[in-house]
Amino acid sequence: HAGGGGEPLRRLARRRAAPWDGLVGSVLDPGYWKRQNFITANVRELLPHPWTKEDLSVAEFQPTGSLLIGYLQPPKKKDDEEKGLSINIVRYVSIGKVDDNVRVQMKSAGEQYGLDIDFAEWEPGSKSSVTELVDVALVNYKVMAQLGPTLGDAFKELRRLLVNDGRLILITDEDDEFTLGGSFEKVFEAQELKDLEELEGLSFETGTSAGQVLRDAKLRLMKITRDFECGLTLALVAPVVTVTLKDSKAPGFTQKSKKKKATGGVEKQRRKFG
Repeated sequence: HAGGGGEPLRRLARRRAAPWDGLVGSVLDPGYWKRQNFITANVRELLPHPWTKEDLSVAEFQPTGSLLIGYLQPPKKKDDEEKGLSINIVRYVSIGKVDDNVRVQMKSAGEQYGLDIDFAEWEPGSKSSVTELVDVALVNYKVMAQLGPTLGDAFKELRRLLVNDGRLILITDEDDEFTLGGSFEKVFEAQELKDLEELEGLSFETGTSAGQVLRDAKLRLMKITRDFECGLTLALVAPVVTVTLKDSKAPGFTQKSKKKKATGGVEKQRRKFG
């Protein structure tokens, strides 16, 4: 205690460092393998069904490793191949900043699976050099939290790259969902309230912070799979397809049918993905 008066400073209790503290987040961390097992067990289920699309092009936003490349490769079963039901990833694109070591890992994984890996730079508020659309886009956990305020720009770029019936797969932890503006359950609730407001002309609080970045990017949450033990969530997000001016001038197209058509695409996707 420095000085004369006052109470002595209270000594802060510190936890001794445990031997396993240095393993957190590494391959020796049991929690790491729980997260990887959760991803491998569920991520393929969110890919398009092989009878609707056999050859897939994939974009991953700011990859932090190469594991997803392998996780997306479905095990080839002879029966499926004979029926023409095997999925073949024919293109894999990395969007945004990538560590040099990760770049090497991804190229090595591409060689292992006979897949060319392309890399495209991206800066917030701009477009990447990618012009060919993709079927599936991926964002791994921790990436959304790292993007912070630029998350909205990232989602808009991914929406630009997705075909209209494409899929955005988000792998998230608690920090990622906080960056999104709330839990995915809150996003679902906000979406339903927003739908009701637009259809009925009502005016009330719709939880604008929850999932606002998705709405601004013309994306819609369709399905979530959560694992409380490992702390990760897989979310399936779909593009919202809007009616073009050309469509509105088509014969027999009225304002009444315009509203129905604008929301019908989303409802159709919801049934398809659910």
